[in-house]
Amino acid sequence: MEKKDLMQICEAYCAKLRISPFWDVKLQLVEDVSWRKTGDIKIDCDDRKAILLLNVINPKQENLEEVIVHELMHLKMYPLDQVTESLIKSCLEEGTAAQRFAYGQFFTR
Repeated sequence: MEKKDLMQICEAYCAKLRISPFWDVKLQLVEDVSWRKTGDIKIDCDDRKAILLLNVINPKQENLEEVIVHELMHLKMYPLDQVTESLIKSCLEEGTAAQRFAYGQFFTR
């Protein structure tokens, strides 16, 4: 898929998910063969900016539109993620099986 197509997809889903105009989201294509992720998102809440990173060299998934939507959902759900992480850290003792389970269910799947 061409860069312009990926940018259009990103912009379209930012509008559909009502992320824009509240957030400034930039799509950055990663061409580093050592980067193992297919996608990631970096969020700056203070400035309401985000960078969506997309692996275009060796993605683990072929449907890059789905990856874009997945990463944008991280941005959309970011406040809930922060509350969930705080609850896990404050309610479950670090290093316990319960803490590892809860963290794994919410943040590594």
